[in-house]
Amino acid sequence: MLFWAKSHIEILKKSILISTLCFLQLNAYSQYTNLALEGGGMKGLAYSGAFEVLDSIGITQHIERVAGTSSGAMNGMLISIGYSGKEITHLNLTKNFGKYSQVGIPILSGLIRFYRTYGYYKTDRFMVDLAQAMRYKGISPDITFIELHKLRSSNPKIKDLYITGANLTDQKLEVFSHRTYPNMKIIDAVKISISIPLYYEAIFMQPNGEIIDKKNADQNTKVMTDGGVIDNYPFHVFDSLVYLNDGQNSYYLCNEKTLGLKLESDSSQKSMANHVISNQKDFFGAFSHLSSETLNRRHLGKQQFDQTIFINTQGFNPKIRRLNEKKKREIIRYGYQSTIRFFEEEL
Repeated sequence: MLFWAKSHIEILKKSILISTLCFLQLNAYSQYTNLALEGGGMKGLAYSGAFEVLDSIGITQHIERVAGTSSGAMNGMLISIGYSGKEITHLNLTKNFGKYSQVGIPILSGLIRFYRTYGYYKTDRFMVDLAQAMRYKGISPDITFIELHKLRSSNPKIKDLYITGANLTDQKLEVFSHRTYPNMKIIDAVKISISIPLYYEAIFMQPNGEIIDKKNADQNTKVMTDGGVIDNYPFHVFDSLVYLNDGQNSYYLCNEKTLGLKLESDSSQKSMANHVISNQKDFFGAFSHLSSETLNRRHLGKQQFDQTIFINTQGFNPKIRRLNEKKKREIIRYGYQSTIRFFEEEL
């Protein structure tokens, strides 16, 4: 009985807080029209908790454009086609993420795939589930960026989508959108963005954004992989690049209408936390964190940081794997709590 009472008191407190935020800050929050989502593997579960808060205080309805990388790309696609935070939470709780790390014939299939297409696992099962999620909202899995853009005029819940991928052939970051790749399927862009190097097989893309098999590749084919290789937090997609000194220097002028969600492994925010290194695992973890976060933060100034919700996932391992419902709810709660805290501090 005591547990029941405490649980309901906590729910009541959260409801009052959200109502207060909504009443006091609705006009201020409506300034956000862009949403940027960092990649982070299974840490992306936290996004649905964050989305629930954004839905509750009226921010989501004002969002017009969403940018995402890797798991941020998947969540961004769901938001862009009209999913609510609660609906994404339901998807997270009902999916067996372990099936996305299966190879067919154990070890052998993975090694053959690694040799042929440079990655151990396939993303096919991801794509099947994403296609099903699109159909549930009445959206064709074949919809292109330009078709999604045109759909906005008749469906206010639709948002323009910007997905990033790493072009290994041309050694650059690609931003897929209705402006850059109008006739590309949005689900193909997501497939590229979630293809973690070596873990998932590389994707072969023609210059117009068409995905093909490696056997059909030609001299124009680009080898693509996860956008997080170059920039895992695409906040800058909506910023303006400003040049100084006849082009010798440049910086990104922050778009004040952008709200970012960034997945942290600890409580660090504007600075990176120290790492204790006592074994090989610690060493590689510190190396990976330093290299990726240095890239992620290179375009971020004070204003970009101030417009970022840092979600502390408390050391959760982002590896794609099966999780029980209790653990999923825990990660989702991290996103909820961090987003509530961000707007509390804004009051």
